[in-house]
Order: sequence, then C-alpha cells, then structure tokens
Amino acid sequence: MTVTVTVPENDQTRPTVDMTLSAVSSLPSAFAGLHIKGKTKLKATFEAESEYSTIKSYALTAGSARASGNPGTTGFLLNTGKVTVKGTVYDARGYSTSVLQEISVLSYETPSVVPYGKNKAVVCERCTSDGTPNSGGANLLIQAGRKYSPVISNGVQKNFCSLKYRIKASTSEDFPGWTELISEGSGSDEISKVITDAVPSVTTSYDVQIMAEDDMGGEHTLNFIVPTDEVDFHLREDGHGA
Repeated sequence: MTVTVTVPENDQTRPTVDMTLSAVSSLPSAFAGLHIKGKTKLKATFEAESEYSTIKSYALTAGSARASGNPGTTGFLLNTGKVTVKGTVYDARGYSTSVLQEISVLSYETPSVVPYGKNKAVVCERCTSDGTPNSGGANLLIQAGRKYSPVISNGVQKNFCSLKYRIKASTSEDFPGWTELISEGSGSDEISKVITDAVPSVTTSYDVQIMAEDDMGGEHTLNFIVPTDEVDFHLREDGHGA
C-alpha cells in the first residue's frame, strides 16, 4: 500500500525570510550608503529557512535591476526616487515567500562642458588682450560652463564639479597638468576668461582640452585645435617651386 502525504502551501509551510540591503559601489566614502542612479548596485543578504523543505533559490528585483543568489547583487540601479525592492525565496517544493522594502535612489547624470551664456557652442579661440577674437592673437579666449548633478542627501550637497583646461603645441606628445577654470566651490557655473600668452606663436597650432569632472569620477572632455594664423613659406633655390 502506498500512502501519499501532501503538505499544503500556507503561511505555516512557506519559507520564512528576512532581507538586509546595502549599497555597493567604488565611489568615495562621502557617498557611502547612498543609492545613486547608474553609480551604485544593490546587495541583498537573505536569512531564510523552510521547516518542511530546503531552500532552493533566491531572487531580487529593484525596479529594472535584477539579481539572484544569496547574497545577490544587482547591476547598476537605473530607476530613481522611491524604488520598491522585492526579495523572494523558493524552497525545493516550489513554495515561495516574498519580502518588500523601499529605497530612495538619487538622480545622477555625468557632468558636461556646456556653452557660456547664450552662446550656441563652447568658445576656445585666439584673441587680443581684451578678449576680442583675433586669428593672430597670442591669447586664448575660453567661454564655457559646467552642468552636473549635485546629489543631495538629507539636505546635504554631496557632489561637486570643477571645470579645467590644459593646452599644448600640436607637435608636442604630452599635455601638461590641468589648470582650473571654475573650482568646485565656485558659485558660478560659467566663465569667460582670457588666458594671456597661451598660444604665443602664430605659426604653431595648439591642442586644447576643456573638462568638467565631478567628485564621483564622472567627466566630460571637449577637444579643440587652435590653428595657425601664419605658416612658414620657403621658395626653392631656382624659384620654380615652394
């Protein structure tokens, strides 16, 4: 004789589960514990047991982010605002129990170099000492701005951004270090600046880079070529060529 005993699925026979969440990232310590769009992942650690079976698998969802295993770590969080996190534990019978928690995911966008004022583009060109554009100028006019995500937690600003530049003759292999145009603590997000004798030779072209960089390591760089105004011209000895 065969006797089949079935354990019904109900609150007493389903697995029990607790879930602990933490933020995972390689960001500086100032951002520890924060959930930030595109910069942090979510880790879930489960404590689960089933009185009538064994635990077989774990699943985690946080908006569009997914994970499995214990602990389970999602990809980067992509939803912002209040995000519901659902952790589910399955036992060997297929019975499951879910637990819900809510996290706040802060918005973040990579910083960018943007035009100054009402300009349609970032300006980087030769000029006179008073900033008047001039193809034969030895000075450099830079007009640019920065755009970045402040990242505010509990009323405290966490993320700051600087705007800087570097310049070299086009024939040189390496750039020197960066020079600051707008500091992290500056109250203005744009600048119009004349850099004296930055492009001293009118027969030499120069490479210029302008970069916005924030505290989370996000950066955006624009590249410019400041052309020559004159070129050396040599005639052949016979006068029939150059």
